[in-house]
Parts: sequence; C-alpha cells; structure tokens
Amino acid sequence: MKKKRIIAVVALALVVVMLAVTLTACGPSSVDAAKKKMEKKGYNVVAVKNDDGTGAITVTKGIIPVLTAALYKSSSDAKEAYEKLDGKDYDNLQKIGKWVVFGTEQAIKDFK
Repeated sequence: MKKKRIIAVVALALVVVMLAVTLTACGPSSVDAAKKKMEKKGYNVVAVKNDDGTGAITVTKGIIPVLTAALYKSSSDAKEAYEKLDGKDYDNLQKIGKWVVFGTEQAIKDFK
C-alpha cells in the first residue's frame, strides 16, 4: 500500500514540474500580453499587431533600447526566423515559444 502511495506522489510531482517548465518556457501569448507584462515591470513599450495575431514589441528603459521581440504564427515559424538570425550580431538572441527576442539579459528574463 505504501509503495502505491509513493508512486502516486512521485508521479504527481513529475506532472507539476513538467507543467511549470512548460508554462515558463512559452513567453506571453500575444503582443498585448507582452506589452502589458513589460509595462508592469516598468518598461516603455511600443507594440505593433497584425490582423493574423503576429506582431512585435520594442522595449526601452528610459531612452535605452533593452529588448526587441517578434511574435510569429507558430513555433516552427519562430524557429525558422531564429535560425536565420542566429550567429548574427544580436545580443542574447533567443527563441521563446512563438517569439524570437534579443536584448539585455534582465529584459529577456522579465519578458519570460
């Protein structure tokens, strides 16, 4: 009986860990969500949305640009864009879900 309980607890713990990793790795779900999130953290944000749900944000701290992020239709589109930009002169270029972002480490951390 104790063995079953231990297995159930371990399985539940693994589900919680997997869910936490999945949710934190995705980034904001939309341009509006990204804008709102970054503004709450004290950044100035300029956002551009397209009718198809794609778009981009440029984020500044005062007048200093700290992050640029582009939202793609799918994760595979974002991966393709990331691969085209990788190796070029972008600070901390990352693919986060359907987003491709670059900027300061702190701004990217706040974006996630």
